[in-house]
Amino acid sequence: MKFVTMAFRNIFRQRRRSFLTALTMVCAFWLTSFSIAFNLGSYGDIIETFTRKSYGQVKVHESTYLASQSLYKTVHNADSLLRVLDFVPLVSAAAPRLYTGALFSVGNRTTFGSLVGIDPVREEKAFGFNRHVTVGNPLTPNSNSVLVGSGVLKTLNASVGDTLFVLTQGADGSMANELFPIGGVVSSGNNQADRSTVYLRLNAMQELLVLENQVHEIALLSDLKNGARKLADQVAPILPEQTTAFTWQEFLSSFYRAMQADQKGGYISLVIIMVIAAGGILNTVLMAVLERRREYGLLKALGTTPIQLFSLVMIEMIFLSFLSVGVGMLFAVPTNLWFSIKGMTLPEPMTYGGMSFTTMHAEMNLAAFLIPGIVVLFTTVVVTLWPAIMASQTTPAESLRKN
Repeated sequence: MKFVTMAFRNIFRQRRRSFLTALTMVCAFWLTSFSIAFNLGSYGDIIETFTRKSYGQVKVHESTYLASQSLYKTVHNADSLLRVLDFVPLVSAAAPRLYTGALFSVGNRTTFGSLVGIDPVREEKAFGFNRHVTVGNPLTPNSNSVLVGSGVLKTLNASVGDTLFVLTQGADGSMANELFPIGGVVSSGNNQADRSTVYLRLNAMQELLVLENQVHEIALLSDLKNGARKLADQVAPILPEQTTAFTWQEFLSSFYRAMQADQKGGYISLVIIMVIAAGGILNTVLMAVLERRREYGLLKALGTTPIQLFSLVMIEMIFLSFLSVGVGMLFAVPTNLWFSIKGMTLPEPMTYGGMSFTTMHAEMNLAAFLIPGIVVLFTTVVVTLWPAIMASQTTPAESLRKN
């Protein structure tokens, strides 16, 4: 117990050195905590945008649809399945969709793109689709018009009110063509989609493609933030044969792998921060041990054992690291909280998977405080081992003579 008291007292004997060492630890904790919180928050924003504002957390498809997408790989009896899904506890919203490629023409201008059939009511409930309609009117259950992406409108040199000619192929092998008035313009923030997509009321598209009561997917949302796997597991038992529930990690697999790679790259900066901090701590502790060799020699002469000297140095630095982590928390908590609420406006918009992001937020997460704390304590213990061993091996006669 007396060595614990001595260690605590020694911290305040050399206040300048202790302050500089503690400052290094505090900054390391603070920067690491913010980096982790910002990384988690940034990817959380991206995932939120992709899943809750566009794709869904889970999608119900024909079992082989993701491997090779085809017009004929559909979910049958969609209306009945939707009514069942509405009563699944974890399902907060379900939006059916139908896809096909088509030629679009206005006057003498033509472009190729994707024709998407949506249920206006369910799409609005699930993803707030109507907020993307920047010009004109949203689709309604009785609409006979289409919504076109802003890029499509520009390519066709068209405007709201013009007539859009749609040419595609029906499921029965016939040529499906129809004229639709352009009722509005969609600017979703997904540049790829806005350049190529036209939206049509689901019932009208089913009739056009001769796919009565069939859809290619049903996008599902849950109120659970990270509940995709639980949602898929809960939905799976009620799905008909040849139909599977896929999580966003599966139907957005390339995006998921890219995001994981980016996250791993982000941790390199954390390693650099801790290496710099470790160097500063090692330098300070080593200088302290060398300057106090006379003290250690005297303690050795009075009967102090090597293990006691080793413990004395280690306890000093462990005390200091705990104190530094506590002070670091005082800075990290308000910093992370501020950026989790206000976010950080990027100097240039960042494009990820076709989506444009201008603001990123930090995330108040236990890991953002627990990991830096453990890393600072572990780093301190590791870099203090060598100076502590040097102190324990001090020879009384030699150290007293040199000093």
